[in-house]
Amino acid sequence: MAGLTSFFKAIKWLWDHGDQFVPLLETLPQILHAAGEGMELAGQGAINASRLLKGGGGVPANARQAVESAADAVDSCYEQVLLVKGFIKSAGDEIDKVKVPTVEPTFVNVLGNQVVSGLTFGSSSLFGLVADALQDGATKLNLAAQQLQTQATQLHDLSDTLNDAGTDLGTLGTRLKQSGQTLQQVTGG
Repeated sequence: MAGLTSFFKAIKWLWDHGDQFVPLLETLPQILHAAGEGMELAGQGAINASRLLKGGGGVPANARQAVESAADAVDSCYEQVLLVKGFIKSAGDEIDKVKVPTVEPTFVNVLGNQVVSGLTFGSSSLFGLVADALQDGATKLNLAAQQLQTQATQLHDLSDTLNDAGTDLGTLGTRLKQSGQTLQQVTGG
């Protein structure tokens, strides 16, 4: 019963203050028409923003394309760094193979004196420090290549996200524009 009482109170309030609503009701079609125009413009703006994000509609450059190009460039750098790393590692391996013969005497103690008792033949790396430096450089290049690969993957993911956002924004813009046009038609536009 309380709901019915509230309803009657609302009707009485409208009856008592109805003359205040007449100007609003008279201008309501123009207000709704202007709102429809605004919706149509906002929808077109969203469509244009969508094209800047993902392309289409005659837009020559877009964010997705720029990010994808950057990702491709980083991918290419990754491949080149891996090639250089391989060359440097191979050079280090080959330089490390260059050996020089060594001769080491062996001694025995005879009556308190050291006497040569024989010779031990061996070899040692002539360029050991250079080979180590090249191997270290190859390791660092490999780490740099891994970072490039990570960045390329993230850029490709960002490109996909921009494409999805552009698609969604375009759909939203189209619907908003259509709603604005419909509202204008309903209000006499």
